[in-house]
Amino acid sequence: MLALHRVVALALPLLATACTRPAPEAPPPLVEDLIAWAPPSTPVALLLHRTTAVREIADLAALHFGGVPGVDLALKTVRAWTLGPMQPATGTWGAGLALDRGVGLFAGPGQIRVVFGASELTPALASAAAILRAAGASEVLAGPDHISLGHKRLTCALRPPFAVCDSEAVPEVPPGRPAWGGGDAGADLYLRVTGEPLQDTPVEQIELGLRSTDLPLQARIVLKPAMRGPLQALVPKDAGASAGAGQIDVHNAALLKLGFDGPAIFETLAPMAGNLPPPIKAAFDALQAAWSGDLWITADGGLTHPVGVLGLRDAAAAEPLLAALLALAPPDLPKLAREDAARSGLRRLRITLPTVPDAPALGGEIDLHYAVVGDALVFGLVPADVARRTRRKVQPAELGVLGRRGVHGLRLANPLVGLSAAWPAEVFRLGAASDALTLLGTAAAMRGALSLEVEPDATGVQVRLRWPLLASGDGRDGFLKAARAEMAGDQLTATRLFIDVAAAHPGSPFGVEARSRLTGSSGGPVVAVVGILSSIAIPAFMKYTRRSKTAEATMNLRRLFDRSVGYYEDHKAFPPSTPLTPAQPACEGGSPVKHLPGPDAWAHPTWRALDFSIDDPHVYQYQFESDGQGFTARAFGDLDCDGVRSTFERVGNVDPDGHISGGVGLFMHNELE
Repeated sequence: MLALHRVVALALPLLATACTRPAPEAPPPLVEDLIAWAPPSTPVALLLHRTTAVREIADLAALHFGGVPGVDLALKTVRAWTLGPMQPATGTWGAGLALDRGVGLFAGPGQIRVVFGASELTPALASAAAILRAAGASEVLAGPDHISLGHKRLTCALRPPFAVCDSEAVPEVPPGRPAWGGGDAGADLYLRVTGEPLQDTPVEQIELGLRSTDLPLQARIVLKPAMRGPLQALVPKDAGASAGAGQIDVHNAALLKLGFDGPAIFETLAPMAGNLPPPIKAAFDALQAAWSGDLWITADGGLTHPVGVLGLRDAAAAEPLLAALLALAPPDLPKLAREDAARSGLRRLRITLPTVPDAPALGGEIDLHYAVVGDALVFGLVPADVARRTRRKVQPAELGVLGRRGVHGLRLANPLVGLSAAWPAEVFRLGAASDALTLLGTAAAMRGALSLEVEPDATGVQVRLRWPLLASGDGRDGFLKAARAEMAGDQLTATRLFIDVAAAHPGSPFGVEARSRLTGSSGGPVVAVVGILSSIAIPAFMKYTRRSKTAEATMNLRRLFDRSVGYYEDHKAFPPSTPLTPAQPACEGGSPVKHLPGPDAWAHPTWRALDFSIDDPHVYQYQFESDGQGFTARAFGDLDCDGVRSTFERVGNVDPDGHISGGVGLFMHNELE
């Protein structure tokens, strides 16, 4: 097998270099023509059907984002790259080659077969050898009808539309599509490994398929029969929707889901539970009676408000479960106490942490709010977050595959867009690494949320990556303008344009994605901060310092919004307006200072009704305006004390159904003043 691995390593560069523009000759043949050349028994199969990926990404970048420094630099690098006779992204293949027709590598213990598109045999072999040598394979020689890879000589023949090279005799006709040639074998890039390469592993077969679609990656791992036993506890006996799916916010920036089969897990653990101490055994039994096996963890755009949802087999078993967990706490651990919450329908679990002498901030009390809703126990740190989920009922189909029992997954709002800004090249001079980040981010700018799904079955595990293309829909032009501004480092313009798209096209894929990025889920704020550093100069550094202080305003307005929602749910009206607090900006003699907390600073009845105060030195003034059925929470600042104020606002209104909406989120004006 050592020689096989060496030959495979030498042949891979030929496959990697095939991702270029297709030649404008005959249209590519049917996919099965390439697969049909697979030997009857081959442990390793690598197929490349779509050879235009690099060119298509470059064309997308030039069409939508040309003129952005990082994108232009990346395109220049790609178009200048040359590997032997091949020039990627220019359409030059090398004499005799027609790699748009596909490339296939089939490897076994005693046989190597390489199949690739070619119009003439001898020039194609010479071009292929030159490409391999340019990629670092030194022991490559080409003859009129053969190519030598190290000590392995492959005899070659032209079998239109391919050239076929084999360590044994080249057949006159293809053997035909193998049994494994369906499904993902037609993907843009397909890899299958089985047999001897995996003989010392617990895995029987690995399949990997890559596509330029909404489902860009699918993988399947099949375990050997002796290793499949542990899978049984992970595969639900009954199909259907996951418990707790109805309380999931589909627009959260982050969603983690575990979808076990609860009864099967506890059946497996039952023999070990018999010898547990009585309190632990009681908690084990209570969890067994209550938990379905489903657990959801969600977070908002800033990842600051996590909410958990525990799927229940029996809603009546939730309270005994909590009682059993409370009984577990020994005296020397944090104290737990259940208390009535101030909000109808919610309960509160108060966790009292011991005070640490050297770190008093680590002590104190934390309130965990929870509610039982249908087949779910919802819990979180902020009562408004929990209350929202008690009022909604999401259909499992809205969650896609993640709403199905037995599927584990992670969903993130577009995590790569922040890589597409120009700051790496301008600040760190990363060269080729910066170009790669920029092109990756350019491709990401046209896609939505990223989802990773893991689904075990009786024989193995399926892994799927979903990354939907935002190919059509209203607001596309405005979205692209916003993405272009973001990549150029102009976060303020990007934010304004994203707000326009989100407000004008709320039902479009581009409107939904714009709203997601406005909540902080796309990396935009990170791009903004690092973009400021790109100029290095002292004025830019001062702006960065002021921007770091704006976190005070955004977080306190979030607190005010949540407290206002909670107040309305209890009183069916918002509290009265307040004066500006503190009354004066944080300036003395034209220089910035900080407001110091005082015992009467937040004594207004509305501040007390909202349980809102700032107990640390701060730089912003706050105001709450209300007419009883709507409110505006504002923060004003003058960070450089030049008389020009910055304004931050969050608005809340009650809709006809009695639900509170917060518009498009946070409004900012003169953010850094």
